[in-house]
Amino acid sequence: MRRLASTRLILGTLLAASATLLLPGCSSPAKPMDAASPAAADAARNFGFPLGFSPSKMDTTADPRQDFRRYAGGRWLDAATIPADQLEISGYLVMQETVQAQLRDLLQQAARTSGAAPTGSPTQQVGDFYASGMDVDRLASLGVQPLASEFDRIAKPQGPTALAQELARLQLITGGGAIMAVLTSPHPQDRTRMAIYIGDTGLGLGVDNYLKPDAQRIRDGYIAKMTDYLVLAGSTPEAASATAQKVLALETRVAKRKLTPVEKRDPAKRFVPMPYADAKRLLSTIDLDANFRALGLPTGGEVVVVEVEALRERNAILAESSPEDTRAYLRLELLRQMAPYLTPAFDRPDAAFSVVLYGKDVTPPRDKQVALATPGLLGHPLSQLYVAKYLTPESRRDVEAMVARVKAQFRARIERNGWLSPPTRAQALAKLDRTEIRVGYPSQWIDYGKVAIRRDDYAGNAMRLNEFLVRRELAKLGKPVELDQFAAPNTTLPIVINAGYDSSWNGIEIPAAFLQPPFYDRQGGPGGQLLHDGRGDRARTDARLRLARAALRRDRQRARLVDRCRRAALRR
Repeated sequence: MRRLASTRLILGTLLAASATLLLPGCSSPAKPMDAASPAAADAARNFGFPLGFSPSKMDTTADPRQDFRRYAGGRWLDAATIPADQLEISGYLVMQETVQAQLRDLLQQAARTSGAAPTGSPTQQVGDFYASGMDVDRLASLGVQPLASEFDRIAKPQGPTALAQELARLQLITGGGAIMAVLTSPHPQDRTRMAIYIGDTGLGLGVDNYLKPDAQRIRDGYIAKMTDYLVLAGSTPEAASATAQKVLALETRVAKRKLTPVEKRDPAKRFVPMPYADAKRLLSTIDLDANFRALGLPTGGEVVVVEVEALRERNAILAESSPEDTRAYLRLELLRQMAPYLTPAFDRPDAAFSVVLYGKDVTPPRDKQVALATPGLLGHPLSQLYVAKYLTPESRRDVEAMVARVKAQFRARIERNGWLSPPTRAQALAKLDRTEIRVGYPSQWIDYGKVAIRRDDYAGNAMRLNEFLVRRELAKLGKPVELDQFAAPNTTLPIVINAGYDSSWNGIEIPAAFLQPPFYDRQGGPGGQLLHDGRGDRARTDARLRLARAALRRDRQRARLVDRCRRAALRR
């Protein structure tokens, strides 16, 4: 499973300064700001201040020795207010709003012009997807009708084989699945080959909210939300409430078996390779052969199981539950995952639960909801439109040149380092040489061209896109490991203000959206990004790397010993 380490904190502090920081006496005279310019729009979103560092944000009446935060940004703090649909505000979030505004402009433009665009092109797919989500009158009239055929499938009698086939179907159309999910990813102990993973699916709440006594109010709100969902789907209030209570009890049992955050950091506990036959025994209530066949996967051999004890509990629950209860649970799971693509009436229970969680309704307006849903399903087509409009070739070339300079400086420092032994220095230089820093967007885009996107079928569009993405990942089994570039929805898509390090290929991706003020301008640059050297190396099994680490520890110990001897000599 691809492990990406977020570097937003480093970027948000070091880079904003490196890109825009000027001493007051050395800065250029300020130019009048065009009210229609992007800088003016950014300032309007940032409470009248420019993005990034600016002396105008400082409160010079404050004593920096007593309150440096106030000294550095007191005037901005006085002006800033938290928007009604958000829980916090910061310079980063203001920048995020800038990118969201850029994306909404692109989405609206694509929706206006998709009819003239070639079928399967980014403009046609992005534009028609956005238009289908914005057609609230049609969605309201349809209600949950787009899921009727799926509800009928769930309602049929289900033994182990039929259940396994239905779980495969739910994974394909929702992308997340129910009870269990199967995917492919590099093997945790050998990143050069792909493996099949079987994992427990997510829960509707965070684990603590199921288990902590002081979270009862949240659990009550969750039951109310599930009840309202089921009523919107046609259940009576009494039947809906009974199902919601059972689902909470079921999920609480699973939550008790989930790995703790500390345990999840141990790859040996999180990823458990086992023979396929052992996985079948672990999930004895599900015909695993039928599930794999439905997903186009081979049976036998070895699989990697994630959350073994949670899956064991899922299997026990299935053995104890009546067929009616299992069908009710699957129906709710489908409804829960597809609700964003159905009637806007589902916004009401979402808003009520938002108040329970946060004390206020933070449900985004409709255009923002659809805009936020698009990257997860059409990440690369939308990113293609974004790059074409907002990333200049000059900016990309400048950053690539800066990356080369930073790597050269790192190499020189390693070569000059006096306390590294020759073997450790050689390994450090080799790792630096293998480090790849990608800028802006991938060398090859993911081709979505064969996925049918219709202007009048928001839920159908989502299901077809989910199936395309799931099957595309499963098809990687048996092929050389080749991870998609700039494809992590929250970390490295070109439209995300973030960056990611992936230990499996020792590389960093810096998305296009990051390459604009305040994090980047042509006088500065995202050099601080290269200071981050991700975590997760424990998953590697390269013997040379283990030897290099041992040598590095010895070198550090030697350096500390030399330092202690020097201090002792000075005290004599």
